[in-house]
Amino acid sequence: MDMVFEDAPICDSPSHPDWALLCKVLEIPHVPLPESGENAKLPAQAELVLKHGNGNPLLFFGTYDGLTKFFIEKLSWENKPSELLPELRNESLFIIYGNSKGILLAPNVPSVFAHPDNPYYNAEEAATQGYKICIRPAACPFDLLKYGVSNGLLPDVRFPFPRGKEVWTRDWDFVARFFWRDFCEGD
Repeated sequence: MDMVFEDAPICDSPSHPDWALLCKVLEIPHVPLPESGENAKLPAQAELVLKHGNGNPLLFFGTYDGLTKFFIEKLSWENKPSELLPELRNESLFIIYGNSKGILLAPNVPSVFAHPDNPYYNAEEAATQGYKICIRPAACPFDLLKYGVSNGLLPDVRFPFPRGKEVWTRDWDFVARFFWRDFCEGD
């Protein structure tokens, strides 16, 4: 930036208020991961996720049809299109995370989670596209991102620049807070 500073455009209007990270975002307290073990007090749906996953809080699905079949047969959801998240019909590869908050669902992200039960993991895709779960708030629930980082399930994720793996490992939380703002922690 020092080399091009003199060439930067100058204008009389003030900078947009969102151009830099607001300090209040960094002051959002870190909250512990929601409980997800077998001894945790879980909502009924999350307990069924753990039961179906043999104690594992993560379940992986390759298709919308497979996901809705699980909802109907294992979670006893009504077999009505309006009840089965029809907005996800055109998505693929789903991950469910069962925990003390309930169940979290994310489409299009299992390919970056290196979990033994995940047949959809793709190390190359994780290395080239995985960073997007950190910079796109709607891409992955924050608790799922934290769970993945905390449990070593994102070993190939890196930012797309030199030393991207080092920066990911050290600064993923800061980057997520920058992009997610108020959506990074909470109930």
